[in-house]
Amino acid sequence: MTYVRLKMESPLMVVGRNLTNNYRESLPYISGDRIRAGFAKYILQNCPIYEVNKKEVVNEKENKVRCNWVYYRNKKECEKCKFSQACKEFSNMKFSFFYPEGTDILPFTAMSCKYNKKHGFKDILIRPKEIKCKKCIEKDNTSMAGRMEAVYGFRKGKNVFEVDKVIYTRNAINKYTKTSKESALYNIVAVKNDYFEGEIQGIEPLLKVMEEVDNEKIVRIGSYTSIGMGLAEIEVDNKSYKCKEENLIQKLNQFNQRIKDEDYYKEYDEKFNYIPILFKSNAKLGLEKEKVDGYLSDNEYRDRWKKLLRKDIKFDFEIEKVYTETENYRGYDLSKEFNDIREDIVVLNKMGTTILFKTKEDLTNLVKDLSKIQVKGLGFERENGFGKIEICNELHLKGEIYE
Repeated sequence: MTYVRLKMESPLMVVGRNLTNNYRESLPYISGDRIRAGFAKYILQNCPIYEVNKKEVVNEKENKVRCNWVYYRNKKECEKCKFSQACKEFSNMKFSFFYPEGTDILPFTAMSCKYNKKHGFKDILIRPKEIKCKKCIEKDNTSMAGRMEAVYGFRKGKNVFEVDKVIYTRNAINKYTKTSKESALYNIVAVKNDYFEGEIQGIEPLLKVMEEVDNEKIVRIGSYTSIGMGLAEIEVDNKSYKCKEENLIQKLNQFNQRIKDEDYYKEYDEKFNYIPILFKSNAKLGLEKEKVDGYLSDNEYRDRWKKLLRKDIKFDFEIEKVYTETENYRGYDLSKEFNDIREDIVVLNKMGTTILFKTKEDLTNLVKDLSKIQVKGLGFERENGFGKIEICNELHLKGEIYE
């Protein structure tokens, strides 16, 4: 994977769920499928035979029909096209999620000071003696001091991080009269110009062609690109993420030692080794395919999670704890018939999901398997960055971050 930095030259609009018809707010991150769509749009705009919104059979054997799809069309014009190789290899490219530069994902086990978001964080994956802000207690040790609350999103060091946003008010246009529609005002809340970072595998050949064609590396990401939003300049660095096995075993041993030292409520069995996993991107684990009638007990819920993760994790394990939030997502497939363009519902487990595994196997024997999982991820659509995980996140490892 190649480290890629996106320098946003204009506000970014990545639409999540529309809560109302006249208010749309951008997500503070860019998912891998949105990044892929931006590059796909760039390639198609430079394709000599591409026709906008034309349905094409991209796989004759399976009779797959797609619209606005990047694939090698094998025409005479393709032989002279500089993007022909990029078209052939595009489906093999892998994209991660892109996040504000220098930030880290907060797990759902994170707590922050209720009164001052610069006071650091406390983690509750291993239940502490008390959940109070250390900084506040140093100044005021009364019963009301040091209150903490759950926090979600990003952090930069010991501070909660929030992207800067800008609000635009727009009016819809009547496509027939070319005038403003009545009662059609809506607000767009976009992310202001900023840097986003992530990784892309197989991007080098495409970047080389982009430099030859435009003498620059510019793509448009997200929504509302036709009115100037989402203009991103691509910067590439040679550094890439590598999971070093010796560092991982050191972190796992440190985490299990912390459990022994801080198990104040005797919740953990000494016969097991424990492995904390943080989802650093949204995950598609196939939860929507599970048939659930009524409520599940704690043990039934853990067994359901074990069944979902067993597809990618081969060693013996049990689920000790799960902290997660889910969101139903249903996109649109424009290649389908007009009256039935909705895709099937997918349940997303949101980034920040934290799972605590336990196993009786020796951690040294599991390092290679864990390293592969950390690199490849869990669940479906990993080629677009879904299911990216981190084992022994800094906050899980330390229990608190105040400096």
